Amino acid sequence: MHVFGAVIFGLLAGIVLALIDGLLGGFALYLVMGVLLLRFTTVLWQRTRLPVMTGGLALATVVVLALAGLTFKGTSVSIQLVLVCIVVATFRLCYAIEKRWHPDKMNEWERANNDAALADLIRLKHIPDLAGGDTQTTSPPPRQQ
Repeated sequence: MHVFGAVIFGLLAGIVLALIDGLLGGFALYLVMGVLLLRFTTVLWQRTRLPVMTGGLALATVVVLALAGLTFKGTSVSIQLVLVCIVVATFRLCYAIEKRWHPDKMNEWERANNDAALADLIRLKHIPDLAGGDTQTTSPPPRQQ
């Protein structure tokens, strides 16, 4: 399963569920999606150091969390749909830019995505370590006495 298909599916599911379940259902869904996108953005940066893709995901996170607030306030679905379309278009642009800027890393990430099972996508195991091993936060060595 390709990650962009999962993103588009999630955003479309958010719109449909917001229509079906009313304002509270949409609010809860956007809130959960925002938290998941925040986690995905953090893991993506830690494992790949792809700045444009990470920036695109950070923008998507902010917009989805804003959508949670707009849904809670009762903003029309058409405004929400426009924001979702802008996020998807921006993310695709970020993908194209990153593909030109870091083609080797993006090709490796695509290979990992294409081979990933749904469980791997959910657990974020489909994001390979492309950052050269500096993804772990290390504590300083103990002081000698």
